[in-house]
Amino acid sequence: MRWWKRHNAGQGRSSSEGKPEKFLVAPDGTVAARFAPQTEPDSAEVVAAVEENLPA
Repeated sequence: MRWWKRHNAGQGRSSSEGKPEKFLVAPDGTVAARFAPQTEPDSAEVVAAVEENLPA
């Protein structure tokens, strides 16, 4: 955690948050969705985004 605090100081994110933002990466490598730190990984919003981006 010390490394995180030292290297991310002043980046608009509190080091005390403890959770970074979450990104969903599509199969083609693009960012398909972005979620706030407080969004739980098993929330309906995340599950829906994952299901929408599964390859056919």
